[in-house]
Amino acid sequence: MANLTQLLEPYMGPAMAGLGLTTLVALLITWAVHRRFARLQRRFDRLTQGVEIGNIEEILVKHLDEMRSFTGRLATLETHASATDIRLACCIQSVGLVRFDAFDDVGGRQSFSCALLDAHRSGLVISGLYARSDVRVYVKQLDKGVPSIALTAEESAAVAQAAGGIGGASVRSEAPG
Repeated sequence: MANLTQLLEPYMGPAMAGLGLTTLVALLITWAVHRRFARLQRRFDRLTQGVEIGNIEEILVKHLDEMRSFTGRLATLETHASATDIRLACCIQSVGLVRFDAFDDVGGRQSFSCALLDAHRSGLVISGLYARSDVRVYVKQLDKGVPSIALTAEESAAVAQAAGGIGGASVRSEAPG
């Protein structure tokens, strides 16, 4: 036994240094594995949030069922949004208003022409002519920008204003140019 101790004694310093280095490497690997495990634990906790702990297959099946439900609901909402867009295109999208003096003996720009247009430039032009003795109201229809009856200059100006605001309400009051 003494011979064995004498034989190994010159190698004790490097052996101890090698064991110390091996221990340090083992500690670094343990630390890296611990960090990775902690990251995986956080992900698992996020995945199982709001679910009683069961096996991973049950949790994933539940999440997939929820995703399918959301996908179905999203498809329904997209269908409703498309139908709403179609209906809105036929609603009043823009308004043009021109006030003017229809007669020389009446001031104050009490007469008006108002154009109400949808996204297809169809709609109505309503004109009210104010005189001292009476008020007259006229309605003309527009189909894709084409009037059913010829328009006056004021009515054309109201249509031009409304057509300039298609896609958003546009209400302006001005005399025709």
